[in-house]
Amino acid sequence: MRSLSLLLAVAAFATALPASAEAPAHASSFEEISAIRPEQLPTSAPVIIHDGKNWTMVPAGSFIQLPDCQRHRLSTKPLGNLVSWKSFLRLNQDWLKAEDVSLRQVNGRATLDERRLRYLARQPQVVIAIHEQEPAALTPADTPVALSDRR
Repeated sequence: MRSLSLLLAVAAFATALPASAEAPAHASSFEEISAIRPEQLPTSAPVIIHDGKNWTMVPAGSFIQLPDCQRHRLSTKPLGNLVSWKSFLRLNQDWLKAEDVSLRQVNGRATLDERRLRYLARQPQVVIAIHEQEPAALTPADTPVALSDRR
């Protein structure tokens, strides 16, 4: 069932890209990939990450750290085999890291620790926010939270 929802999200992926993130039809795959800017997408928009053989999707808002040297890991099209997030993380521990975040941080009611963010910014890995072992889109702390979400 999870794979089906990932496949459906892939189909919707192309419509989620803003015009500024789309590469021209004649662009090389490197130009296409480097044009993807997760920070320009809605936080819940799916972003494909790959290792050349396998791929998975994470929400655009889940990227805590995306070094320029790792931008080639993003794609507009699936490349290889679809694998679960957990498998993908296990297979790519050398360049991919998961950072546990609280539900309050996911909802924007708490910020990430500044000292930890400075440390992560110096790392060469892609860092994805996870909550309960799955990628989670972070809501910026200055985004209004619905009254029903405040507890």
